[in-house]
Amino acid sequence: HLLCNAGQPGVQTVAYALPNDERVRDAKGTKKVLLKNVMEAKFEHITKPIAARVIAEEQLELLDSEAFFTYILMHEVAHGVGPGFITLPDGTRTSVAKALRDMYAGVEEAKADITGLVNARTLIGRGVYPASLPPRLYVVYLATAFRQMRFGVKEAHGKGVVCSLNLLLKAGGMGYDAATGRFRVNLDRIDEAVRDLSGLYLAIEAMGDYDAAKRLFGQYAKLTPEIEAAIARIGTDVPVDIAPTFPVVEAARGW
Repeated sequence: HLLCNAGQPGVQTVAYALPNDERVRDAKGTKKVLLKNVMEAKFEHITKPIAARVIAEEQLELLDSEAFFTYILMHEVAHGVGPGFITLPDGTRTSVAKALRDMYAGVEEAKADITGLVNARTLIGRGVYPASLPPRLYVVYLATAFRQMRFGVKEAHGKGVVCSLNLLLKAGGMGYDAATGRFRVNLDRIDEAVRDLSGLYLAIEAMGDYDAAKRLFGQYAKLTPEIEAAIARIGTDVPVDIAPTFPVVEAARGW
C-alpha cells in the first residue's frame, strides 16, 4: 500500500518496475512494486465508470478488481520479457532503448500490456491462475486502455494502447458495435490476436527495428472516429486520475 509519496507531480502510478538503467537491470534485475490501495481507488472511481460507458453491456459483469490487479502485475512482469541489449545487423552492440530511440517508450509499454496477457494465459495452463480468468482479464485490459488514453495519445501508455487496440480490432480480437457505440472482446479470437501482437512487439525490440516501430505506430497509434466518440462519451465527470491524501503527513506535523 502507498503510505506517502512526494516529488514532481504527474500521473499517480499504480505500480512500477525499477531501475530503468539497462546496465543495472542486466546485472541485478529489477524491483517490482504494486500499490494496491492506489489500484483499488483507480478501479472503483475511474476504470469501472469508464467501462460502464464504452464496453458492451453484457460483458460488464466480467469486470472485477482481482483481474485488474492481475493485469497490472502481469504488465510489470512483462517489462522484463525480451532482451535489454542487442546486436544490430551492422554488428553494433547497443540497448533496445537506444536502438528504438523516441519509439521505445511506446513500444515497451504496449509490449508489456500485450505480453502480460499472454503470460497470464501461460500461467493459467500451469495452474497458477484459474481457468475463469482470461475473459475477465481481457475486459479489464479493454477498460484500462480507455483509462490510459485519457492521459493523451502523446504519452507512452496512451500511444501504446491506441496502437494495440486498433491492431486487435483489425485482427478480430476486439469488436465494435456501431449501433451502441460500444467495444467488446471477441472471446473466440482474442487469444490468437494477443499472441500474434505480442510476437510483433517482441520482434521489433529484439531486432532494434526503429523503422518498423515508426511505421507501425504511424499507422495505428491514431484515434479513430469510433475511439474518439467513446472517449467523448466518457465525459468529464469521470476523473482522469486520483489525488491521494496522506494522513501520515498531517500526523507528522505534530511530531
